[in-house]
Amino acid sequence: MSSEIQHNPGVVVSMGITESKVPMLRATTRWDYISRFLAVWKEYVRFQIYYGVLLILGVYLMFVQPILGALALSGAVYFYQLKEFRKERTLRSKRTVIIGH
Repeated sequence: MSSEIQHNPGVVVSMGITESKVPMLRATTRWDYISRFLAVWKEYVRFQIYYGVLLILGVYLMFVQPILGALALSGAVYFYQLKEFRKERTLRSKRTVIIGH
């Protein structure tokens, strides 16, 4: 008998190492937490304004210049999607937050 261990050829032992610059759960002050998401909130408001302006402009241009109206409406759809992504990240976030004193 051989002293070698028989291995299943489909099973491989591996290990991964990651270097995280910021810990997953970090105790911060309320101001630090809010200021971290303030830029995302500003983007949300900016994209909401772009979406509204392009939607109104697109509906108007559909009767005056249909080609430009189609471009404006496609831009409105694009900014609507960006607005919804920012909304998911800020308003609808279900993350557990540890806030220090």
